[in-house]
This record gives sequence, structure tokens and C-alpha cells, in this order.
Amino acid sequence: MAASQAASAAPRQTAQAGDPSPESSDVDEAMAEANREADEQRAAAAASGEPVAPRDTHIPAPGEYGFGKPAATAQHGEVVAYTPRHESGRLTVPITIHNGSDDRVNYRVEVTVVGGNQDSPITVTTNANNVFPGTTWPTQVDITTAGVTTSPANLQISLEVVQDVYPYGDGH
Repeated sequence: MAASQAASAAPRQTAQAGDPSPESSDVDEAMAEANREADEQRAAAAASGEPVAPRDTHIPAPGEYGFGKPAATAQHGEVVAYTPRHESGRLTVPITIHNGSDDRVNYRVEVTVVGGNQDSPITVTTNANNVFPGTTWPTQVDITTAGVTTSPANLQISLEVVQDVYPYGDGH
């Protein structure tokens, strides 16, 4: 018993604020080793070759959609209707809407077709909501009615555009 009493009677050293504790250095070493192993596993599991990145970030201009010859324009050239074409028994009028402003904009476009065997004009409406600044919204209107069997070249297209700033705005 004298040996155990002598061991317990020995003065203990108290840790100073700057002294690293033996437990914390063991934990730090274990964490560093675990981080090295994780890095090696990630490197081994990574795909080989080039990183994936967008190749073409070009925003097409209205004329780059391949819709053909413009038949009508409105809103200072922001809205363009192209020569109509027959597709699957209906007349299709391609349209591009280009937002040239600095705000997001909602567009309502009324396309009126006159000519051919029709007795009266045909009006079709399409909407393009929340069009971002500098972007082009391609769309089309389809007309399925008697009297549009004439050649698309003999039809006259007119546009009426209502434009308003997106109500939820770009307030940052």
C-alpha cells in the first residue's frame, strides 16, 4: 500500500493554457488522417477527362431560330411574326418576342391573319410572361379554320402587342 500512497501523493502537473493536451493532439492527428483518406477516395472516384461545362452560352437573336422571312413586326422590332406555313392541316405563324428593356416583361400578342378564302380576319392571341431582359422568347400561333387553305404567301399578318412590366419586378 505504501507504493500506491506514494504515487497518489506525488504532485500533479497542471496544464497551462498554451500546452496541448495529449488527447487533443491524438484527435487532431486522427482527423487529419481521415481527411487525407477522404481526399484519396474522392480522387480515385472522380471521373476522368474534361470537366463538364456548357460549350455554347450564346443567346440566339430573333432571326437565328430559322423561322424564315419576317411577315410583320411590332413594338419597335421586339415582336416579329414570320411567314406562315401549313403544318398538319393548320396554319402556323412563328413568332419571336425579344425583350430589349432592362426589366422583366409580360407580353400579350394578338396575331391577325387576313386574306385567302376567308371572309373575315382571324385573330389568335398568345402570351409570353416574365421574359427576362435581353432574351428572346420563340413561340407560334396555330390557326385551324376553314379558309386558310390558301398559300401562306397570300396572307397578310398584323400584330398588336400589349406589354407590361412583370408585376413582381426585379427589385433586389
